[in-house]
Amino acid sequence: MQKPVSLKGGKMKFTLLLTVLVVASFFTTSVQGDTPWSPNVQVSATTGNESTIAVFYPNIYVSYNSNPQRFRKSTDAGITWLPETNFAGTCCDGSMYTDELGYIHISILSPGIRYYRSTDAASTWSSAIILNSGTPTGVDKNWTFNKKNRIYVAWVAYNSATSEWRMRIAKSNDRGLTFTPQVEVNDGNSFTYRQWAVPREDPKDSNIVYVSMNWDRRNFGTGYTPPWQVFVAKSTNGGSNWLTNVALPDTGRTPQLIGQTPYSITTTMAVSPIHNDVYVAWVDQHQITGGKLNVFFSRSTNGGASFEPRVKIPQVPNPDTSYHFQPWIECDVYGTIHLIWYDTRGFLATSTSGRKGTYYTYSTNRGVTWAPEERASDTTDQYSGFIGHYQSFTTDSTRIYATWTDRRNGTTHVYYSWRPLPTIPTGVQNNNNIAGTFKLNQNYPNPFNPLTTIVYEVPKSSRVTLKVYDGLGREIKTLVSGIQNAGKYEVVWDAVDNPSGVYFYKMTAGDFAQTKKMILVK
Repeated sequence: MQKPVSLKGGKMKFTLLLTVLVVASFFTTSVQGDTPWSPNVQVSATTGNESTIAVFYPNIYVSYNSNPQRFRKSTDAGITWLPETNFAGTCCDGSMYTDELGYIHISILSPGIRYYRSTDAASTWSSAIILNSGTPTGVDKNWTFNKKNRIYVAWVAYNSATSEWRMRIAKSNDRGLTFTPQVEVNDGNSFTYRQWAVPREDPKDSNIVYVSMNWDRRNFGTGYTPPWQVFVAKSTNGGSNWLTNVALPDTGRTPQLIGQTPYSITTTMAVSPIHNDVYVAWVDQHQITGGKLNVFFSRSTNGGASFEPRVKIPQVPNPDTSYHFQPWIECDVYGTIHLIWYDTRGFLATSTSGRKGTYYTYSTNRGVTWAPEERASDTTDQYSGFIGHYQSFTTDSTRIYATWTDRRNGTTHVYYSWRPLPTIPTGVQNNNNIAGTFKLNQNYPNPFNPLTTIVYEVPKSSRVTLKVYDGLGREIKTLVSGIQNAGKYEVVWDAVDNPSGVYFYKMTAGDFAQTKKMILVK
């Protein structure tokens, strides 16, 4: 059992009492990679690379490039996998999320940007919706993001008539039934290459949407030659209009041309659900002794208005003799930042060949310091030539689920592993005298200032959510979201940063749903 952890900052502070027994039941010590990562499982059946992963526990979904785009599903948290299927007529670059109903949303490249959804755990898929249209003659690197009923798909579009690369985004407000017309995100339209349009919605405000972009040289003239820079675009009206893009200071200035290896094109972004923070990670070799590619991080503490100076994430080896590339970043429901990347440490490597592993770290203090680095892959693999195989991972309230590409057996395949979240605010779970039905108790004390305790009971392993709403019915905090074993649970909400008034808390689990009122008096 982990020691209780208090989370502070942002809109409110709270101590969340959960159980880690569900995690421990899947834990194994027979790991060749760093504990607590699970043994790696090969997901792709024939061949595959550039994977995307989505989770609605215990279902795990992985899609990957294999021309056509392929798909596999696990119904037992990744232990075994159902037969491989494919999206006929598509090419590659799948990007996938699940929503709170378990619907799956995926966009795939070629021909055009295609969106599909499944409402029955991937038993069937909708017909494709083509999102790109108009004058752009080429599209690339689409990314998908989902929050409740809102689906965002962003991509880069090339217009051969003007030799310009533009960032586009389309949005659905009805869980993927229809999409609004595409909108241009970038505000600098000079002839310059752009890639990696990663969309994110602020989990605290659905009107705020971000898109990060890399390899943009609007501050350095036109054309394709380096240096490059990282920009972040922001919308305050749900993605309809976009503010002036903000350049991260001293970023993305790799002297490598497009197509040189290892792949230096990526940027990735996350938004904190607790603080007013935006986190961006990218890869370049500017300011690196010896010119090795490395992973850098910058944060904004003012909602993307400005960004702090870069921080180099990998601290091992020191001095740096390795290539670090293809990062991906996420921020979980507790505010912990997670980062994963490819790394050649411990092996002789060049920009075109060597051995690499998949490494991971996390920060619990908004990116100020980072935990010791762990190897997620339980082996290293030989790489050569074009290293463009990006990776992804996702989190829920208890775990991290990761996929990546490696060639450990001589063939390019997609592998999967998971680990418990490194920081889950936990407390004692009392399994005695559990009711035979779901039960949500009245908070105590009530009225309260500013602390109150909510007790609830779960009669069987279930997906449980517990959310707080203000007097107008607007969701302001998710206290619980994930699978929980049978037991009696307590959540302490600290509303020190909230005004006096009437609030509601709602518990849902399967067919059970109940709402109760509480009053904050200051």
